[in-house]
Amino acid sequence: MIAAIAASQRLVLHLLQTQTDLRPLHGDLHHDNVLKAPRGYCAFDAKGIVGERAFELANAFRHPKGCALLVGTQRRVLALADLWSAGFGVERQRLLQWAAVKCALSIVWRSRGPVLHDEEQGLLARLLACAQESSTAGAL
Repeated sequence: MIAAIAASQRLVLHLLQTQTDLRPLHGDLHHDNVLKAPRGYCAFDAKGIVGERAFELANAFRHPKGCALLVGTQRRVLALADLWSAGFGVERQRLLQWAAVKCALSIVWRSRGPVLHDEEQGLLARLLACAQESSTAGAL
């Protein structure tokens, strides 16, 4: 677990130093923060941050809550990365990297101290692995 958090720390430093396409973001866009209303879909509970466009859906990889067996599967992670990178016009690898960093951040916030174990440690490992695989595949 500590190694995954350390890898995420190194990764976030790289991501922050190489950001592009900065813009206003919702900052917490995921399934539970979007509702279908009579006028159409409405996103709420915005954090109102400025950041790289690829960060916008980082938290959505962790949702919907209560579906841990589905959320952490490699098949789903890669399918969402393909769908959302194309739909948002962002690099697939950066989307996966931001997702891993956001997952690690949530783990650290929840721990309120030393990080020994967390319900999302498997998801973090999967996101880091998928981001690395994407990097390796892109280099071929």
